[in-house]
Amino acid sequence: MKKILLASTALVLSAGLAHAQAVTITGSGRMGITGMDAGGGWNWSQEHRLDLNFNVSVEADHGLTFGAWTRARMEGGWQGVGLV
Repeated sequence: MKKILLASTALVLSAGLAHAQAVTITGSGRMGITGMDAGGGWNWSQEHRLDLNFNVSVEADHGLTFGAWTRARMEGGWQGVGLV
């Protein structure tokens, strides 16, 4: 009987936290190509980057808000010589 009472009490207390969650996903991206005169020809380079931001917040029953934030970043590019 005590185990059932304890489990149901924990379930009721966690229900207050579950209804006040907020998840926000934002992001940005960029890409670019640059060319530079290297004397004997043009030196070209390309780069790109994508950022995804994840924000999570939870408001407890007593009004205190807990939150977390993280970013996933993917980037790359290449360099080469061309157009002599």
